[in-house]
Amino acid sequence: MSLSDPWMRHQVAALTFWNQGKHREAATEYWLAFRGIPNSTHQARYHILHGYTSTLRGDYFEATDDDVKNMEQIFRDKHEPRLFRLEAGYTLGVMSYSRSERLKCQEIYHHAITIGEKQPKNSKQERLEQKKMLMLTPGGEQTQKNYEGTDGCCSEGLPKQSKWTEQIHHSEIC
Repeated sequence: MSLSDPWMRHQVAALTFWNQGKHREAATEYWLAFRGIPNSTHQARYHILHGYTSTLRGDYFEATDDDVKNMEQIFRDKHEPRLFRLEAGYTLGVMSYSRSERLKCQEIYHHAITIGEKQPKNSKQERLEQKKMLMLTPGGEQTQKNYEGTDGCCSEGLPKQSKWTEQIHHSEIC
């Protein structure tokens, strides 16, 4: 990775605009960086997408029709990893809700839940979803952990939460 990569220049511009309080411009640069990464499995791709979607979900500006189209494109693309599609679906739901499109919001969330519940169709997709997550320890060190549950519960292996959170999680989600 170097600044000679066009997507990296867009990423740096997004961060610069964000720090200047220019959130609309930051969102545009995040999108250009996301689209500019040639490798769909590049490790920075999700972080850039998340920068874009979290900016869209914030109360910084009203999302444009192009932003909605961008999110729909990812949400509907069966070649994108499920995590990306879920992130886009969640963002589409938030944008629909903020536009008072309650039925559309409901439909998007329902479809996102359906996507999230599907099992990987092939070994390549499964390998992508089982990639190790990069975690930062409280001391600032980077470690990698693989959070694969053994009992089918999505919180298995994750750092312990409060008893109340675990109880709600197990009773309502799993």
